[in-house]
Amino acid sequence: MSVNPYSSPISDGPPRARHGHEGDDVVTPRIMMAMSQTRPWVTFLAVLGFIGAGIMVLGGLAMVFAAPAGMPGGALLGLIYIIPAVLYAVGSNILYRYRASIASLQAGYGVEALENALEHQKSFWRFTGLTSAVVLGIYMLGIVVAVIVAAM
Repeated sequence: MSVNPYSSPISDGPPRARHGHEGDDVVTPRIMMAMSQTRPWVTFLAVLGFIGAGIMVLGGLAMVFAAPAGMPGGALLGLIYIIPAVLYAVGSNILYRYRASIASLQAGYGVEALENALEHQKSFWRFTGLTSAVVLGIYMLGIVVAVIVAAM
């Protein structure tokens, strides 16, 4: 039987997703290299986030306790400073869990560790996106209030 060069191509369909089992090569060396090169930067940013959160908490507490008695706005500003510190800490915690999942992947836990790492990465970007949207909304509200106050 000869092959007709003018016939439509035949395919077995799209490639199927494989589930990781012992000895399965779903986690390729290229994936491992990319994750290994990502891990130090994730660690660095997570640690910087924790340090930044700690400094912000200390600064906020210093503002609360150092505010003059007749100036309650300083204490309020110090408390408001603690809110971004909590957000930094939450984001850094998610990054740290991502880092731990990369470490599990490097230790040989395979596809399950890769899936966990990607879940943590997704959580970090979702948290970052939602936080950014809320902050932009607060900025817009502040601009509207400033324009109204300036118009009075």
